[in-house]
Amino acid sequence: MRINFIVQLPEAYETLLSERGGGLSGGQKQRISIARALLKNAPLLLLDEPTSALDSQSEAQVQNAMNAVMQNRTVLVIAHRLSTVRQANRIIVLDQGSIVESGSHEELLDRDGVYRKLYLKNFEEEQHTAENGNSLPEERGEHHIISDGVSSNNIVQELVQLYEGQELEPLQIQYKDYVVWQQQEMQRESYQRREHFWLEHLAGELPVLDLPIAYPRPAVRSFEGALYEFTVDANVSEQLHRIAAQTGSTLYMVLLSAYTVLLSKYSGQDDLIIGTPVAGRLLPELEPLIGMFVNTLAIRHQPRGNQTFHNYLLEARDRTLQAFEHQDYPLEELVEKLDVARDASRNPLFDTMFVLQNTESQEAKLETLSFSPYVQEHSISKFDLTLSMSDEDGEIKGSFEYCTKLFGADAIERLTRDLIAILSQVGINPDLLLSDIQVNSDEQPEGFSPDSIDFVF
Repeated sequence: MRINFIVQLPEAYETLLSERGGGLSGGQKQRISIARALLKNAPLLLLDEPTSALDSQSEAQVQNAMNAVMQNRTVLVIAHRLSTVRQANRIIVLDQGSIVESGSHEELLDRDGVYRKLYLKNFEEEQHTAENGNSLPEERGEHHIISDGVSSNNIVQELVQLYEGQELEPLQIQYKDYVVWQQQEMQRESYQRREHFWLEHLAGELPVLDLPIAYPRPAVRSFEGALYEFTVDANVSEQLHRIAAQTGSTLYMVLLSAYTVLLSKYSGQDDLIIGTPVAGRLLPELEPLIGMFVNTLAIRHQPRGNQTFHNYLLEARDRTLQAFEHQDYPLEELVEKLDVARDASRNPLFDTMFVLQNTESQEAKLETLSFSPYVQEHSISKFDLTLSMSDEDGEIKGSFEYCTKLFGADAIERLTRDLIAILSQVGINPDLLLSDIQVNSDEQPEGFSPDSIDFVF
């Protein structure tokens, strides 16, 4: 069984969220522009049963559970595209948390109800978009302006509890309380100290990552992308865990350090800014909430060829700990304070991200019902390049999300081989000088435009 949420909002998105939620959090402000392109103006819930139909009792339990989850929240909004709606076996339409109609796509189109009106309106908009040569918005499940990875897990766990007839623990605070607190926090001295840290951390001329690319950079940033996945050898994974323990660092710091070495080798730069997300739930009261708490940190790294990887890791560890200590300062505020020159072809501050996935699984299995993430074809890239890693039962896996307007698939495969080569070398000998770390196989695959690459080390 698959459940997707569809909730669409009016154009005055900021106003509505402000009225319902007491304002916008920093994370929501970062994503307002994307939300404008995706969200419309009516709420729906899509209930998809691709393998077998639920009996009436199970369906009633799901409906009651969804009502309870939605009524328990100040703001729960998610967006989706019509192509998936048309394929659903059953659609349930919610209005103010109550079910107003349900049925298949064809059945609901035969009625003069909420679904028919919304579908026809959005169908006309999609047709108009296509006729004007524009691409349709990518499909989405939960939209990140409303919730984050922890929220998704919270939704699943609450659905499971309610489906089994359990009562939810009352929430001590709502998301709107967090928004108000964040706005008040901006007036305090501690907030000014965090601001000072970031302005000092990013003082001076800011580096712009200059990786060799296959195609001319578009004048306006492209979000067309693809995903390349890989797995790190088990022996190398074990060595990396050992290095983290020996240096008092974490696997996140080891992998991030290796990634910055890779980028430095390819770009010829020894001053880099890498974006990295943080969960932002610094208080226990925030853990059960559904909302957007994630912030992005712009961390500066300066790998030097005469450093050993061990010493560079210690330096990166201290720098990362400082950044995390001051993490509660919104990225959009930092961009404004730095007065970064805007370039429509790039993101402000950084063009690459590093992510270590450590949110709990969003899967659950009951006797008659199961929840699992719906895997979609990956066709977007929010940045030029994003490296995502995960550590599951000691097995390290990774993926490169890359902009296909900049990089060819062969180049990303090569980049992956070189990353794994770096991990293998430092795993065996963490005292290796950065200048002695070897990358770049002899072949020159399609995907990088230069005939040769001059490495910094």
